[in-house]
Amino acid sequence: MDKGIAVTGMGMISAIGQNLEETYNSLITGKNGLSFPEILQTKHTQIPVGEIKISNKELLDSLKLTSTQPYTRASLLGIIAVKEAIANAGLHIKELKSSGFISGTSVGGMDSTEQFYNDFKNGEHTQ
Repeated sequence: MDKGIAVTGMGMISAIGQNLEETYNSLITGKNGLSFPEILQTKHTQIPVGEIKISNKELLDSLKLTSTQPYTRASLLGIIAVKEAIANAGLHIKELKSSGFISGTSVGGMDSTEQFYNDFKNGEHTQ
């Protein structure tokens, strides 16, 4: 383990910022990203969440993707963060021959969990 690791670019999208700069500014000013769900389809509308207030359609449009592929919300948000990380590193996607990607998420796929919960609970899910 005598090889080092180099972080060459970072990207982020969160409930308090749509990129690194916005998130950093929100952190230093103490902005609170908690609110009640507007995008997440849930019956638990009175539980505060750290929600990114951009719809999946808006994410698809901003990435110039179509809804013909089954992108999860976590994937869409990850793509935005990766694009920022590549730009932050001063690179272009075509220059990347080998690279590593570390994704940090606390609730990836949460938007689908409640949608399928009753099917799993009732044993209706098949593999």
